[in-house]
Amino acid sequence: MAPSHWYVGFKDTLLEIIINAENIDLYDLVMDPYDGVMCYGKINSGNRHIAYLQVVILPHAKPGSLHFTAKPISRRPRYVKQFSFNYELLPRTPWKPTPIDSRDVLYRVILDRFANGDEGNDNAASHNRTQINRADALSPHGGDLKGLFSHIDYIKSIGVSTVWFNPIQLNDHSENNHLGYNISNHYKTDPRLGTNEYFLKITSELRKKGLKTIMDINPNDFSSSHWLYQNFDTSWFNNWDTFLHPDFTSYSINDPYYSPWERVRTQRSWINSTSPDVNQDNPHMARYLDQMYMWWMEYAGLNGYCINRVSLINQDYLNHLIALLQREFPNSCVITDTKTGSVAAQASMVRNNILGFQNNNLASIPDYHLYRAFRNILNPESNLDAALSSFYTALSDDILYINPELNLTFIDNSLEKRAFDQAQQNLNRWKMTCALLFTMRGIPVLYYGSEILLPSATQGPLPAQTDFPGGWKYDASNKFNPAGRNAQEQMAWEYINRLITFRTNNPVLANGKLMQYPVEKGIYVYFRYDDKSSVMVIANANNHAVSMDFKRFSERLNGYNSYSDIINKGTGFLNESISLDPGQTLILKLY
Repeated sequence: MAPSHWYVGFKDTLLEIIINAENIDLYDLVMDPYDGVMCYGKINSGNRHIAYLQVVILPHAKPGSLHFTAKPISRRPRYVKQFSFNYELLPRTPWKPTPIDSRDVLYRVILDRFANGDEGNDNAASHNRTQINRADALSPHGGDLKGLFSHIDYIKSIGVSTVWFNPIQLNDHSENNHLGYNISNHYKTDPRLGTNEYFLKITSELRKKGLKTIMDINPNDFSSSHWLYQNFDTSWFNNWDTFLHPDFTSYSINDPYYSPWERVRTQRSWINSTSPDVNQDNPHMARYLDQMYMWWMEYAGLNGYCINRVSLINQDYLNHLIALLQREFPNSCVITDTKTGSVAAQASMVRNNILGFQNNNLASIPDYHLYRAFRNILNPESNLDAALSSFYTALSDDILYINPELNLTFIDNSLEKRAFDQAQQNLNRWKMTCALLFTMRGIPVLYYGSEILLPSATQGPLPAQTDFPGGWKYDASNKFNPAGRNAQEQMAWEYINRLITFRTNNPVLANGKLMQYPVEKGIYVYFRYDDKSSVMVIANANNHAVSMDFKRFSERLNGYNSYSDIINKGTGFLNESISLDPGQTLILKLY
């Protein structure tokens, strides 16, 4: 049955338990009296083995055990026997989520690629899935929850505030099952990763160390091995006479000339032939999803969720889910990982200033528009002057957003080669991009291993999903430990740590205003400032050293006389010129 148990104290008092039992349509379900709880009875589904048990839990109800008796309907065959079961109501925890916003730095982890702490679970419960094979980019490699738990202190040492997990739920799926996105059971942790109890241990330990937790769960696509699909009721899933592939570009979401059919196709077709598309218009599936998100938030003490591919999801349901989670868990967050083809499509999915789309309530979206500008800066084959000008232009498009400071900013994407490889190992380009990332508006996301220049995988379509060296017992080196890193990797780790620490210790980089100046003579400058402090960032696009005075920026320098260089530890005065090496980026704190 789902949910496996529930909690007293939610504002939403209706609980709908999905019962999966043979010939359940031949029974009446009766609940023993329980103060504060009323049973509305059973609703039979279109599938004789599935029924909906509706229970109302009033505010004064206490934790305890509900007792149900399933009684055969009269004049039914003798093989239908009476049975009973208990259902637990647990107390809610006093812990409340803290918000995730521009003050945070997210560390995104693919558990299967991070660290293997328990070799005994490597091939646990493999049915449709491939076996562990570290030589195969599309097979699982064995990373698990125990492996991550053993490196929480390492994650904390980087300076990040939040750990972002890929889905941990059971994934008995034939394709890319190490990523976890096509879930087979929403209430059970995949045994290759660990158990529900171990995940709770991790989130509790993260919280003790001052770290937040968000997790991916996709409400749009299940695995065809999911028990709900194996026993589906009419209209639970969007089914077609033939396989239809969605439009992943997302253009039909905000296109004023869209074809209604293309929008239907985008939101109701399957991403592949083994991933049934959920019909969120069905009230029972919507209730199932609502309760699943509430359950994990309460059980594990999460700070929020990432919901993938929001362009493929019913927008009315998404707005409903966001409102529900905010009501039950104030300060919880919902972000997404949706790749879009245009800035307008991207902005239309969150709180925006676009006519006709003002009702969208998603707060945070990955800024692929800015990401493409970052990647252009990284690429040494691109003209750096032009790349920085494109970055300037990308930021000017923030006029479309209500809260651009909540956009997720990043230089690595799980489907493309890693940033340092994009830079062709050019350290100046990599350093410049990182400096922009951690001083710019938005919520920075650090992809696991980027802090040590982890290279891209050499094979397969998922080049960024490299194993973290030292996460496996027989790895040749352990790069969780400084002694296992070479000089360049250690330099990179210290550089990232310094940038994150500076951002954390200077709230103006998270909450301050942004003023930027167009690229002129190969120099790009912007300020992060408020009434009390100011940080100036200078990027030199020239392939030669330059000397720059500060006169052009006098409107932002009023009241300041000197600066400290937070990377190079130097100091200077604003009435003097400053020197920049070719391709150098300076971060100056003004005094």
